[in-house]
Amino acid sequence: MTIQNDLLAEKEEESGKKIFFSFSFFCPVSQRPCFRPWMAFFLLLVFSIPLPAAGYVLPGRLVLQLMLDNLNPPSAMAITQNVTLYNKDGGVEKVFTEHASYRPPACFRSESDYRSERRIHVEAVRSAVTLINGRIVPPSESISDAWMDLYKDIFCFRSPEGLADRLESSGLDVDVTSLGRFEDTVVYVIGDDYPRESAPQLWVYKDTFRPVRWIVISGADSEDGMDRDIRYLSWRRVNNTWYPGRIEFYVGDQMVKAIDVLHLDFDPGFPPGFFDVESIIANHAAGGSTSK
Repeated sequence: MTIQNDLLAEKEEESGKKIFFSFSFFCPVSQRPCFRPWMAFFLLLVFSIPLPAAGYVLPGRLVLQLMLDNLNPPSAMAITQNVTLYNKDGGVEKVFTEHASYRPPACFRSESDYRSERRIHVEAVRSAVTLINGRIVPPSESISDAWMDLYKDIFCFRSPEGLADRLESSGLDVDVTSLGRFEDTVVYVIGDDYPRESAPQLWVYKDTFRPVRWIVISGADSEDGMDRDIRYLSWRRVNNTWYPGRIEFYVGDQMVKAIDVLHLDFDPGFPPGFFDVESIIANHAAGGSTSK
């Protein structure tokens, strides 16, 4: 057996010789077929190294279109849900019932009562107002928790253009898409190159086109270095519409809030002015009621 059967040499500039191994290095002709224990380890090591995903990745705007096609949001929706707030030690701090109402595009209203506190939050297009016990709360008083209110944006639009605009206004770049994994399931990552988490991003299951994670604020942009992210879990299908049975909110690895859906009502009738932020503010100034 000659050296040519084992090694091929090729000159390279300033780097000496580069050695190329033929398969006969592992299994000489005189000994084929053969198997050596160290070869199994070598092959396992090579094929276990994670490689960059190759091939075509769908653009973010197309993923949003397919996501909305799959979710099939109705023209209006009313949801009754339990909200649980957790303290820093992971213990339950509050549990209360909340009524959430949607009317695309961009109209949302939530009402909740906890002991002596009644909270109403209304959004419509580019305006919003929050009232607690009838008092209008300045945005500066709730800005630290404002990211949690964004969970509903995915369900407030029926067109990918409107949803893309809303996501972009929150700092997410819908023109950047990559493939990643969430608990061993392949996802589209809109907004960043996986596995980086240096920017806001929306994770959408590749096989079902249902959203599973929204990193609203990345650790790189937060004062404490921790992500603020929302997770959409326990999806259920009702009247051809998909909606998560549970929504979780995290600061880093700590769950700080959870929403569990109790009841969904599609295409309910909402009274006039129900989502009219300006009317609610004016009515409040005149001493009127903001309840249903």
